[in-house]
Amino acid sequence: MKLHQIQIAGILSLLAPTLVMAQNSSTETDSTASSLPYQITIRPEFTWSDLRKLIVDVEDDFYGKFNELNIDDAYDIYCYKYVPTMSHITQRVCEPLFMIDARGLNASEAAFNLVSPAGDGGHSGPGSTPLYSPSEMRNHEGLNYEVLQEKMEEFMHTDKEFSEIGSVLGKLKYRLQNRKKESN
Repeated sequence: MKLHQIQIAGILSLLAPTLVMAQNSSTETDSTASSLPYQITIRPEFTWSDLRKLIVDVEDDFYGKFNELNIDDAYDIYCYKYVPTMSHITQRVCEPLFMIDARGLNASEAAFNLVSPAGDGGHSGPGSTPLYSPSEMRNHEGLNYEVLQEKMEEFMHTDKEFSEIGSVLGKLKYRLQNRKKESN
């Protein structure tokens, strides 16, 4: 199990009970530190961008571990950057392969129906395929998302490293959300 060096500041309040317990028993710390997937280093200068960057790194580890544990490639999760329509701002998205494939198939079928004659399944004919919005696509793939949720929950219960990474990711996202509320 590889150790990741993660620098975190500002989440001392979230990890304070763990750090106090760790100071009390040095022998337990030595044995637990080698089994944990993350080493946490507190540093005084800490910004929002540091927190966001850390979340991206932990998300990559989380989805990478999930993909490693998952044997069905259709449920593997990939992260990538894209620019949404009518925007110039790049966004990062993480989504399962079944969703990427479904969106590609929907776009292909919708484009095919645009160029086909109306009587042969074209845009105005019977059997035409509409181009789904992102929310319609998620609804269309609802059963696959339920299976994905079951797989994640199973791995959270059966794999300690996956569970620990998920816990760290949840704490970091919670911290980012609270920082946003504090600034408003």
